Amino acid sequence: MDLEYGDLIYVKEGSYRVNDIGIVLPCDTRVLLNSHCLVFKVADPMNQYNITWPYLAYLLSHPFVEKQVRFHVFIDTTLPNIGDRWRKLLLPVTRDIDEIDRITNQVLSVCERRIEAETVLLQLKQSRDKP
Repeated sequence: MDLEYGDLIYVKEGSYRVNDIGIVLPCDTRVLLNSHCLVFKVADPMNQYNITWPYLAYLLSHPFVEKQVRFHVFIDTTLPNIGDRWRKLLLPVTRDIDEIDRITNQVLSVCERRIEAETVLLQLKQSRDKP
C-alpha cells in the first residue's frame, strides 16, 4: 500500500497499543506495516461531515472513543485485539465548522513542527557523513 502524508496508522492489536494512532509524515511514506495495523485515509476531503485527516486523528484518540475501545477489545490467543470491531466505534463529530478548523489547524501545527525537526535531523546526519 502506498502511504501518503496525512494517512493514519491505527493499531488494531497488541498489548496496550490498541487504538494508538500514528500520522504519516513525508519522511514516513516508505515503511513496512504488519498485519497489526490498519491505514485510514480520508478519501474525500470535501466530505459531507467536513472531516479532515487531522480531525479524524483527533476523533480516534478522543476519550469518548478510548472508553468504547475498552469494550471492543478481546484477547486473541495472547494479544489484545479489536479486530473489525473498530467499525462499531462511534466518533464524536461536531457540527461546528469553526471547531473542526481549530482542531485541524492545531494538529497540522504539531505535524509541521515534527516535519521541521525531521528535516533538521536529516541535515545534521548528512553534514556529519560528509568527508
